[in-house]
This record gives sequence, structure tokens and C-alpha cells, in this order.
Amino acid sequence: MGRHVFDDKLLAVISGNSIGVLATIKRDGRPQLSNVQYYFDPRKLVIQVSITEPRAKTRNLRRDPRASILVSADDGWAYAVAEGTAELTPPPPRVTTLPSRR
Repeated sequence: MGRHVFDDKLLAVISGNSIGVLATIKRDGRPQLSNVQYYFDPRKLVIQVSITEPRAKTRNLRRDPRASILVSADDGWAYAVAEGTAELTPPPPRVTTLPSRR
């Protein structure tokens, strides 16, 4: 989607925060809500959330990748909701050895 479909005020709410509520779908169809810390990439219009394997939200997204995230402004009244399909990606490789000093 191009940036033109997004309201700049909503993007400002998402860009100005790093904590939101992630909604996934439980096996029985009810919503699973999780407080999460996220990173928003404004160039790609992508929200990244770190998840771990034993968590309910991870199991839910593996079964059904539909998700929403709600982000509130500091005043609690303004908010933005992003909806979409989650893509689970492995974490980047960790550094196991440090380069030698010369």
C-alpha cells in the first residue's frame, strides 16, 4: 500500500510511541490481547514486534496470521489501529565471536 492511504495524524501516533496492544485470534475465535513493545519503520510502513515461541500470541499467529495493533497517544484519547497479516521471521543471527583487535 502506498503512503497516501494512511492519515498523517495516525502515522504520527504510531511513530511517536513504542508500546501497543497486539490482538491475535485464539483457537476458539476470541481475541487474545497482549501488551507489546514494537518498532515502526515509516519507510516500509511495517510494524515489528518481538515474540517468543511458547507465548500464546506466537501460537495464534502461526495458526492464523491475522493481527491488529492498537497504539494510544500519551493523552489516552487519540489512537491508531493497524490491521494486517503477520509474517513470522527468524531473529537475525547473533554474534558468536568478536573480531580480533589488530
